[in-house]
Amino acid sequence: MSSHDQQSIDARLRTVADPVRFLIDLFTLAPVGVAVWRADGQLLLTNPAFVDIFQVQPPPDYNLLKDELFVESGVRPLLERAFRGETVRVPMFIYGPSPRQLSAAGGGRRIAISMTLFPLLTKRGEVQYVAATYKDETELASSRELLALNESRIRDEALERGRAEVALRATEDQLRQSQKMEAVGSLAGSIAHDFSNILSVVLGYTETLLADLKPDDPLRADVQEIAAAGGRGRDLTRQLLAFSRQQVLEPKLVDLNEVFSGMTQMLARLVGEHIELAFVPGRDLGAVRVDPSQIEQVLLNLVVNARDAMPSGGKLTVATSSVVLDQDYADSHFGIEPGPYVLLSVSDSGVGMDAATRARIFEPFFTTKEKGKGTGLGLSTVFGIIRQSGGTIWVDSQPGEGTTFKVYLPRVDATPVVVSPATSSAASSRGSETVLLAEDDPQLRALVSTTLRRNGYRVLEAGNGNEALALAERYGGGIDILLSDVVMPGMGGRQLWERLLPRRPKMKVLFMSGYTSDAIVHHGVQKSELAFVSKPVVPRALLFKLRQVLDTPKLTGPKAI
Repeated sequence: MSSHDQQSIDARLRTVADPVRFLIDLFTLAPVGVAVWRADGQLLLTNPAFVDIFQVQPPPDYNLLKDELFVESGVRPLLERAFRGETVRVPMFIYGPSPRQLSAAGGGRRIAISMTLFPLLTKRGEVQYVAATYKDETELASSRELLALNESRIRDEALERGRAEVALRATEDQLRQSQKMEAVGSLAGSIAHDFSNILSVVLGYTETLLADLKPDDPLRADVQEIAAAGGRGRDLTRQLLAFSRQQVLEPKLVDLNEVFSGMTQMLARLVGEHIELAFVPGRDLGAVRVDPSQIEQVLLNLVVNARDAMPSGGKLTVATSSVVLDQDYADSHFGIEPGPYVLLSVSDSGVGMDAATRARIFEPFFTTKEKGKGTGLGLSTVFGIIRQSGGTIWVDSQPGEGTTFKVYLPRVDATPVVVSPATSSAASSRGSETVLLAEDDPQLRALVSTTLRRNGYRVLEAGNGNEALALAERYGGGIDILLSDVVMPGMGGRQLWERLLPRRPKMKVLFMSGYTSDAIVHHGVQKSELAFVSKPVVPRALLFKLRQVLDTPKLTGPKAI
């Protein structure tokens, strides 16, 4: 402080009536802690704010320099600097009360202090006292710390929000993709179902013509070409029905390890010597409930797809394992429920796929192959079979890094069984029994009726379920078997069978079906394991299946329904 400033303060103090009282009140009432130190380390004066901040006794009962609190906080060297004439300003944290008081009181607090030490000079220029001001910044420091914590929390919440938004967008993308696949599948299934009736007529009459034509007939080659084209159409129809999850399945308890083991040699020949084929079977795999022939088709299509992705060779690995998918996985993968699954993975070291390709690989007729090299139905067939079997399929792939298809099928706590196909005891497919035929497509109904009559059967024809029910009530003779389409206007085949069963308990049933949407599954045909023949209907297959059902002893009770 300059001499001019000192003179100005002295002059102003003289205007105060009682300058001593004024300075005492100022010292006492100041909102900051004030202390005056002597050179020997003793406190000369402290104001009430100092005592309140540090919760210590005022002098002369307390020697702050000898207290562990200030010694450990580094105050002593700061005082020494001030006694040498320096002004020292420091922020510091002090834990108070002192350790002595802390142990006695059993508690304490952290004090954030803004401290300023400055020398008090005598007239001879010697430092005999040091004054100190102490401002308690604890609340401010706590506020800053709280602000920092809030900022950290806000950042964490923002990151979590970002992750949630990414997950939500991924789920929305999966939902849109699923809805698109459902829409395409519904359209494909409807077309395939109608087309299967047309193919049944084409293939049926073609087979009849071939049976009637002599081997050297010049028309025979033309009819055979028609039959071949119809066969390709039948295969195409079945693939569309598989994709749309509307094909008829015959599920059984299956061990996927056994399925692959039985196909090893065939798959090895299929992929060729330039591709290394490896099988990694899982232990304690458990069983899955699938159609054995359809799961073989799944594996075959996935292996062929992997082979085509490695034209220059590579490694193809088929692996199985038993897994449990938790809720987190289910939340991030649309359409899957948590629980135990059997995982079938098919991995290749091929060219991989970009995001745009991955988004469309299960769509029917989508293919990355050259024109004429593929139908684009292989993976869509896989998709439909897996989804219809209660499972799900996902693909992991990046360009140049290969591809892995992961098929998850619900694990069943049961032992896989080998089911031998039933065989007919008849020497031929001919018969003399009475058949109640219910089919709403007139051309197909005419073909089936003609086929049955040519092979000795008596046929009662009806265009739908209601007609068949009325016809059966009017007919006075016995009816050996009901041959019915599953889905018909008004009354479906299953409902017809249930209405007829009380009146004709000995009558057997054989369903014709090309798909299962609202039919096999919803109508309970598949679940009750009733016999069916798949559309497109081929006369030989129909006659064989009809003879097989007629020659098999009829079940009674609930299992028959």
